[in-house]
Amino acid sequence: MSLFAEVVLPVPLRKSFLYVVPEKYGKEIKKGVRVLVPFRKNLLTGYVIAVTERAPLENIALKEIKELLDADPIFSASFLSFTRRLSDHYYSSWGEVLQISLPPSYTIKTRVVLAVCEKGKEYLKKETCRGLEREVLKSLIKRPYTENYLRRKLKANGLSSLISRMEEKGLLKRQRELRRPLEREWSVKRSSPAQLEMDYSLDSTLGETADRIKKALGKGAFCSFLIAAAKEKREPIYMALIKEAIASGLKTLFLVPEIEFADRILNEFKKKLGENAAFLHSRLSEKQRELTWKGIRNGETKVVAGPRSVLLSPIENVGLIIVDEEEDDSYYQRENPVYDARVGARLRAEQEKAVLVYGSESPSVGLLYQLKKNDRFFDLNRNRKSRFMRDIIDSRKHAGILSRPMKEGIKKRIKKKEPVLLFFNRQGYASSLVCSRCDYTPKCRHCEALLTYYKKGQKLICRYCHYSEDAIMKCPECGARMVPGGGFGMEVLEEELKKNFPESRIESIYKSAVKKAQEGKIVKDYKERKIDILLGTQMLSHMPELPPSCFVGIFYPESILRLADFKAGYKTFRYIRETMAFVKNDRDSEFLVQTYLPNSYPINHAVSEKIPSFYEHELKNRRLMGYPPFSFLAEVLFYGRNLRSIARKSRTLLDVLKRSKNHIEILGPSFAPIRKLRGSSRVQVIIKSKERSTLDRALEKISKEIRTKKSIFIYE
Repeated sequence: MSLFAEVVLPVPLRKSFLYVVPEKYGKEIKKGVRVLVPFRKNLLTGYVIAVTERAPLENIALKEIKELLDADPIFSASFLSFTRRLSDHYYSSWGEVLQISLPPSYTIKTRVVLAVCEKGKEYLKKETCRGLEREVLKSLIKRPYTENYLRRKLKANGLSSLISRMEEKGLLKRQRELRRPLEREWSVKRSSPAQLEMDYSLDSTLGETADRIKKALGKGAFCSFLIAAAKEKREPIYMALIKEAIASGLKTLFLVPEIEFADRILNEFKKKLGENAAFLHSRLSEKQRELTWKGIRNGETKVVAGPRSVLLSPIENVGLIIVDEEEDDSYYQRENPVYDARVGARLRAEQEKAVLVYGSESPSVGLLYQLKKNDRFFDLNRNRKSRFMRDIIDSRKHAGILSRPMKEGIKKRIKKKEPVLLFFNRQGYASSLVCSRCDYTPKCRHCEALLTYYKKGQKLICRYCHYSEDAIMKCPECGARMVPGGGFGMEVLEEELKKNFPESRIESIYKSAVKKAQEGKIVKDYKERKIDILLGTQMLSHMPELPPSCFVGIFYPESILRLADFKAGYKTFRYIRETMAFVKNDRDSEFLVQTYLPNSYPINHAVSEKIPSFYEHELKNRRLMGYPPFSFLAEVLFYGRNLRSIARKSRTLLDVLKRSKNHIEILGPSFAPIRKLRGSSRVQVIIKSKERSTLDRALEKISKEIRTKKSIFIYE
């Protein structure tokens, strides 16, 4: 009796493929193992999701599995079930989801190499074989190499055309070669035993919150909670819950939005939990990643912490999942396979029958609405009183970049030798350079976006793909002078600060200008009071190691309101709340917001700390406009080099949706807000529906009928 294996592959296709199982693997092949299979002209690592004796109904010739890569399954049945639900939920490829859950060394790849034919070997012996032809053949006679390797080695012009001619003569041939990872036995280096710390940080309110959640642990039923509190209040609750889970024989997944957050959390875990905690993320070396992954899979780890990818770690017997800073959009993976780790955490908690805890100081609007309805929301912010002085400065009433109140506030702190922390969410010197005569403006070659002008280093940099070129101050079109255009950036503000406070030590942190190592030094200098004024973009608010300051200022947070995003109001509110967290909470401290929109409700409510009122206002607006959480919204993004082709596909989508007669609202097709990114044109269609099932029927139809490059983003 023949056996057949159903296999999913790491390709952007939402389907499985049937392969014949060779007789030699008949007793060994199981669900959850990796196999090497032929696919089109390649050999790919596939993942077995089922083994059957039932032959396909169609009379088609099936290909055979080339090699069985595992003696035992590397994916459990529970993990396969969860990843299938996750890929279905986001219309992603199941095979791609499984691939990114593994260390890179677990994927066998193929590459095209050049090899010498028999005719080429004979030709090499002849005297007529000279020059570059001889060099190519001599290089390849030892072993096959890729064309790119030869190009780097020989550094000769016209190599590609020469190789093509040699192929035509029958001297060379192209062939596929497997790139297997080396078989390595890495030993686990154990760190020296840590001195475990006792934890007495739970007061009565925090203890009551922890106790209510603890009651749900270990009951074998899914349950979710939301804690709205400052970080210093959330973390003791998390630790109490993790210890309770460990005592109950359960394991914990701890998700954070950024690797920097996880690093600090892991240090805390090591102090309080010893070797029970592991940290899994993409910046680990190949050796560290494989060892950590194996340790988790072997059950050596009780707590796994890290960014969104830890959701796909092979930890078993999960009883607790914590998603900290749940409001952060870093949880949404926008490259294929697309998924939102916050929703994925709910799907995995449902699969594992675990307790799910979301934590945030400013919870996302949709999640707050859902969990407040079900009485699973703990608001620990309600009794928090900020004692520092807060004010909104109307820029329309003040001349210059630095308003008078902002200037006086900074001056007062410098006299007292107190550090100043300033936020401005716009990089560079100016949004662009523009010709003073013909209006020519340099754009990115790959994105068609205006290039941001950086006076430091005289560079033009794309804020999307980071393409850069030297800034030319004469127009290449007409020769006139190029001048800064659009809005001013952080470098202008830095110049203004240096002009007004020439004796002060001023530093700035933003991605395009500061390397990772420099960031750490600047933060260290600020903590040691070697810097008087520290200026940064929103990324500065994601540095929990920064100490609180007696003076915090924020410039023009309304720039976020201009985004084409139904969450722009909430994001502005959250940004201001994040910066407020750095103000030292005493009567002598100040928090100032300089803005052209002082009456904007997100800015006004954030500064005056009218938190419940903001959420009511935001929910009212979203209900009126039919946005989530009162609807389900999907963005279908078509992308490709040929704009005509993707525009045609987007119109086909429109026809498909109109034929289906579903109760949905369609917006578009239109250019995406970033109409071209990294060389690909982008067209979007927005679909809204009050029911998820209705949206799913429409998306399923699109997925089956429109075969082209596209990504589907779902917001709920």
